Amino acid sequence: MAEMRYVDLGRRPFQEVLTLQHRLVRRLQQDPSQQPWLLAVEHDPAVITLGRSARSEHVLAGPDRLAKMGVGVHHLRRGGDATWHGPGQLVCYPIVRLHPKRRPIRDYVASLEEGLIAALVGLAVRGESASSARAQDFVR
Repeated sequence: MAEMRYVDLGRRPFQEVLTLQHRLVRRLQQDPSQQPWLLAVEHDPAVITLGRSARSEHVLAGPDRLAKMGVGVHHLRRGGDATWHGPGQLVCYPIVRLHPKRRPIRDYVASLEEGLIAALVGLAVRGESASSARAQDFVR
């Protein structure tokens, strides 16, 4: 794989970063010789993103409470369920060309997850697969 351009965006609103992602994807689609990107960001204000598998009951706080807390909700075309992103959480978005026939997207995501868990071991931090984690393990 080609070298990636890494950009630390600091703290940014979700919609601004989503717009940037779409622009970079279009650029990569128009010119396959473009380098892939890795965007790092903390979303501020906090946001909950809902993938195609998400249902409203998967978000434990109601719309009024979320609005009072300043947490936005965005429905996306990505796979997956409900995900919270906010200050204090580093979110990384790889913008890469994938060839689904050669490497299915699920395999790519699984390899990213495995690589991150292995990197955490080197930092003496315990990591685990989202599929093996339970929500109550993360609730205080």
